[in-house]
Amino acid sequence: MEITKLNILLVEDDAFTAQTNKRLLSSHGNVSVARNVEDAHELIKTGKYELAFFDLNLHGELDGLKLLKLAKIFNVYSVVLSGEIKREIFVDFQITDTSFSIKKPLN
Repeated sequence: MEITKLNILLVEDDAFTAQTNKRLLSSHGNVSVARNVEDAHELIKTGKYELAFFDLNLHGELDGLKLLKLAKIFNVYSVVLSGEIKREIFVDFQITDTSFSIKKPLN
């Protein structure tokens, strides 16, 4: 029986973090990296991703929240990787029905 690898989208604006997380995720599937909102938006709209990891704070803006809403429309299981700890941001998580969240940095 052949095991199909997942198509994983990693949305991260920091080059080092993106490279590190891509390496960690690569054994679990085919990983595409989007370093900005526009690229992430286009990749999500392809409909080919089963799983996505989102940084919320992209280039100083909380645009990751908007991307989470788009991912939900395309049935992408979403995991938030963020250093954001403000309560109002986590309230927004609930609004977007985020599947899971992990606080950065990862250990």
